[in-house]
Amino acid sequence: MSGIIIQREPEDGDDIVHIQSYRALRQTARDWERFSNDVLGRIQIPAEDRTRSFRQYPIETDPPQHTAYRALVQGMFNRPFDPDYAAGIESLVDAMVTEALGIGEIEIVEGFALPLQSRALTHLLGMPIAEADLWTGWGLHVFRAERGYDLDRAGRLVDYIADRLDRADLWPDSLFAYLRSARLDGRALTRDEQMGMAHLVFAGGRDTVIRLVSGGIAYLAQNPAVFARLKADPGLAIPATEELVRFLSPLALLGRVCRNGAQVDGVDIAPGQRVALCFAAANRDPAIFAEPDQILPDRRPNPHVGFGSGPHACLGSAHARLLSRTVMQTLARRVSSLVAEDVPRDMLFDSLWVTLT
Repeated sequence: MSGIIIQREPEDGDDIVHIQSYRALRQTARDWERFSNDVLGRIQIPAEDRTRSFRQYPIETDPPQHTAYRALVQGMFNRPFDPDYAAGIESLVDAMVTEALGIGEIEIVEGFALPLQSRALTHLLGMPIAEADLWTGWGLHVFRAERGYDLDRAGRLVDYIADRLDRADLWPDSLFAYLRSARLDGRALTRDEQMGMAHLVFAGGRDTVIRLVSGGIAYLAQNPAVFARLKADPGLAIPATEELVRFLSPLALLGRVCRNGAQVDGVDIAPGQRVALCFAAANRDPAIFAEPDQILPDRRPNPHVGFGSGPHACLGSAHARLLSRTVMQTLARRVSSLVAEDVPRDMLFDSLWVTLT
């Protein structure tokens, strides 16, 4: 595969260096001193500097600031390791599967994965379950329209976060209340820091999980032999989740900004030029993954970069993993068969109806 390509980003007008090979991506992702996240709205592709005036913390910073910001919220994102929390997610998934069985079919993207992730986020963020109805109503994309950014949608999310921070006393166990009371190096967080941390949760950790969950259900419905294996061995859901993250790569790419000029695999990168860490391409690198275009549910080892790599790796990976494997295990335990229409793989995230019995 071609390890480096340069493509013009039509919305931004930038010539972005796309790093596609696994080894070059891992090396670049770790090298934050030369390839920086320390910029507002420019690591996203297309850029988001038109949609907000504050940074997303901690991802739009570099160590040591990034390390401190990440440590501040790590405890909340470790909640999925708590058995009681996991039991709550299992009950949530079980209730949604019961509802689906009563109907006999589900549309897996907007009809199942979207409301499921919205409800699961209330557990993670300590908000009342009723809040999920509002989040579900935002649709599949928080602030993107079919093409490019929708500034009205972007403003809606900013207004929502500001309102919940202002009224955080109503939800004392919530992320919003925590951000209002948190201390960093002995000081309170600024309003922009509070906004940026909350914004990242919705902008970066919502649509990606929806894609993972819906893609997993589609795969099981279209591969009955794998579903039968899962019913016999629920533990298969653990490596299968890792393989789905690799194959689907719900976050296809994320950018960096080259500080002072560099070279990657013989390609010169100018000071200030943006590079794209192409996680989806690296996860199909045949030098690392045998049969990279096939889903092998028990693939081991599986050193994928579906949750990123280096110090900026995804904070919400534990939540995504828990939700994915819980959905697969619950379907295997509760459902006799899953049947889906046959769709091309590149249509995996479009509307898909699945029959359950």
